[in-house]
Amino acid sequence: MNADLSIELGGIRFKNPLVISGGVPSWDILIKAIEQGVGGVVFGSIGLRPLSSHPPPFIIRLPYGFVNAYGVRHGLNSVEGELLRIIDLAERFDSRVICSCVEERVEDMIELARRLEGLGCSIVELNLSAPVIREILEKGLNIEVLEEITRRVSREIHVPLSVKLSPLILDPALFTRRLYESGARIIHLSNALSPALVLDYRTGRPALKTSNGLGALSGPAIKPIALAKVYLAAKDNPSIPIIGTGGVSTWKDLVEMILAGAWAVGIHSTIYLHGIKIVKELLKGLTKYLVEKGYSNVNQIRGLSYKNN
Repeated sequence: MNADLSIELGGIRFKNPLVISGGVPSWDILIKAIEQGVGGVVFGSIGLRPLSSHPPPFIIRLPYGFVNAYGVRHGLNSVEGELLRIIDLAERFDSRVICSCVEERVEDMIELARRLEGLGCSIVELNLSAPVIREILEKGLNIEVLEEITRRVSREIHVPLSVKLSPLILDPALFTRRLYESGARIIHLSNALSPALVLDYRTGRPALKTSNGLGALSGPAIKPIALAKVYLAAKDNPSIPIIGTGGVSTWKDLVEMILAGAWAVGIHSTIYLHGIKIVKELLKGLTKYLVEKGYSNVNQIRGLSYKNN
């Protein structure tokens, strides 16, 4: 007996709920993940032009996770060839490509979203929570600003629109409902947690080279926060597709995120901890769990945590 892992996000079918979140340092990671059988990958975040120019390091490993400061290092023109290559590979492996975009002006977001749709992205995602770009992060905490951006961008594209939110929002259920009403068809909860600081004890200076030395925390340490955001959003909005991201490292974490209400689940930091082989291990563990519990498809366990409460 096997279990059906397929899900839908905004009317787009994914063969399984596992998605590689944005911000990977190498496009080769996305390629290998697609070849390993992942349901989808997030390409980006990218802008029309680079928005970040600080030097490395971009990620620092700690005992409980990572502090990263990727920023937005790529403009679309410089990575268009890589994007087309990944979209072509994804089609051959029945995977989906979510294109994550970020810009400071809504007019630029519209232009970028249109271009990404034209290149063949299955879903366009607005990264309205970039944790190391203060102006964008601040916008992402203002529901009225988010509604306006979401409304204007969603009117200009035909593929589903996803909005990625910050873990700093206090009412994820409210944000989820109002952004869905404004035209988003998927809500992504959530980005890395900022601000976060790593000091070099030898010099007394910040280890990251951003303008203020700050980054964002990701990895296992933020899982309880990410899980809570998904739970709170999904409990009040069970029909709105949610991608749950944050601290998922094992198949048990994957199951818990779906039980909390996630339709799809993003992974990122665990790739650095366990390698790309983690993709197959997570999917194998999820399938075994479903079969042992007597479920025929993954959607049957979505939201059980609040349905049983």
